Amino acid sequence: MLVNCLDANFEHARLALSNATVIGLDCEFTSGYTKFHKASTLNLIQLSTYDKVFLLDAQTLTGLDEFKRLLRYLFFEHPTNTIVGFSAGEDLNLVRECIGLEGAKSLECPRFVDVQKVIGGKGSHNLSLKKCVEKHFEGKKFSKFEQCSGWNARPFRRAQLHYAALDARVLLELYDKVKD
Repeated sequence: MLVNCLDANFEHARLALSNATVIGLDCEFTSGYTKFHKASTLNLIQLSTYDKVFLLDAQTLTGLDEFKRLLRYLFFEHPTNTIVGFSAGEDLNLVRECIGLEGAKSLECPRFVDVQKVIGGKGSHNLSLKKCVEKHFEGKKFSKFEQCSGWNARPFRRAQLHYAALDARVLLELYDKVKD
């Protein structure tokens, strides 16, 4: 479900995510370089429960207090949920920046699981999500074709929305296979 304003979809996302025990996280962003450093712009936050995937349009929601409160609660204040990502350090930094906590590395997501590290251990930084999915779900192909598509352009294409939803949802499936 694409959420791009504070409407019934946003409220549905807020309620479902607040009640979820496990949430898959992925972000789509565009990267550029200034004279002195790499700069990333958050375009989309994908949050998946076991029942529904919510695609939060960061371009239209960033700056809205309700959106910031929701992200702060889910990532840093929720008493019990687990956030599952894959090599998601930059994703978490972009979420911090989105809610006005840039540079606040001391504010950690208390129950964050990086599936890449769980599966690969040391040296896991070379392990791709595509390889993990295809290894743990024998016979399944996982396309990353849309990964570098124009995430800053609106409206999103149907293929982008499908890719974004699958990218977040598959994290929960991987998490279930490797959590024990």
